[in-house]
Amino acid sequence: TISGQVNQSVLFWDDGVTKNAFVADNEASRSRVRFLGSAKIDASWSAGYLLELGTRGNRQDNLSQLVDNGAASKTVDVRHSVWWLANKDLGKVWLGLTSDAADGITEISLANTGHFATAEIQDYFNGFLFRRSDTGNLTDRSYGTIWGGGRAGANPGEGDRFNVAKYDTPTIAGFIGSASWGENDQWALGLRYAGEFAGFKLAAGVAYMDTTDGGDISSSNGGFQNGARGCVKTNLTASGGSDVSCQEVGASASLMHVPTGLFVTGAYGRKTDDNRILLSTPIRKNDEFYYVQAGIEQKFFPVGKSTFFGEYFQGSYGAVDVTPGQNATTTQANAAFSANRSLGGLAGSGITGVISKTDITMWGVGFNQNIEAAAMDIYVDYRNLSADIFGSTSGGARAAVNDLQIVTTGAVIKF
Repeated sequence: TISGQVNQSVLFWDDGVTKNAFVADNEASRSRVRFLGSAKIDASWSAGYLLELGTRGNRQDNLSQLVDNGAASKTVDVRHSVWWLANKDLGKVWLGLTSDAADGITEISLANTGHFATAEIQDYFNGFLFRRSDTGNLTDRSYGTIWGGGRAGANPGEGDRFNVAKYDTPTIAGFIGSASWGENDQWALGLRYAGEFAGFKLAAGVAYMDTTDGGDISSSNGGFQNGARGCVKTNLTASGGSDVSCQEVGASASLMHVPTGLFVTGAYGRKTDDNRILLSTPIRKNDEFYYVQAGIEQKFFPVGKSTFFGEYFQGSYGAVDVTPGQNATTTQANAAFSANRSLGGLAGSGITGVISKTDITMWGVGFNQNIEAAAMDIYVDYRNLSADIFGSTSGGARAAVNDLQIVTTGAVIKF
């Protein structure tokens, strides 16, 4: 079976001084083509495969005030390459590149919004820079400013696709359990539920992840010390061991009243990175977020269901430094830290040292119209992002930056 989707949008943005518009891939659920195969072995056993390629022409999370069409955005990559073996009474085993047991755990939703509005707000804002409200200057880089030690495009507690061995239990009273291991000491456990009762639908899930090996540091990455899942490595040499130590928990739930279409969705995630320190001052070792989306989904028009909603996001992120390993000197550690967490455009704003932590707030409203006959969804949303950015050695002084406003409108069509 061959299937897939194309998801393209127009991105309008305003940073308080400059405004513009780009045509971009919507990273909330990007374009892809999927090949599925399965065969029934006998009454109890079956086997199959999943091969999925993702495509990007101009990825939204790489765009900024300085980049409207990045060459690095034009890629085709392998999202899934995996076989599975299933028994109706024993469950399913997967082996290959695919979702771990926690992938999608913070994105569970019963509403038709997952193709453009999820808790993963990095998909929309990750590349953009903040603008200082006092001087009008841009900050040096958004990833170092906003998301702290987190992974680009992923909330704390959210899983990902890795080379894994994974097991899914059979469905028992609406519950499915999952366990995965791979990529040299990354493992995850997940539990999901879906059911319907008294006119309500409920879907929910929770997962725990542990990462203890980050691989070696390559000289080609500019000395950045983030390893697997964005966790801090303990060794700055290119040839030595580079262990990490991260624990994450993520969860989400969605409830919909079927007769009225009223729904509410919530998500939460937390990550603890044992290797985060600032060589002179303690910093926040945890990243944490919560997200709420609520609205109504009904067939107000004959072409298909309409979805109206509002959303709110609150995130707190710590800075990143590295505990010097036995082959790394304090000088090396400071150099890598400065490269990854430079104040850049924030210098002179009243904070000193390096960025120690950030607090992010986002609110937005959106609308989606499904067109059943075309397997198509047309959408528009507005989001307002504000940030509190703090220095490490200035008594917690806050840098003054403008809010960032983004409107995204486009469509996804499936085949």
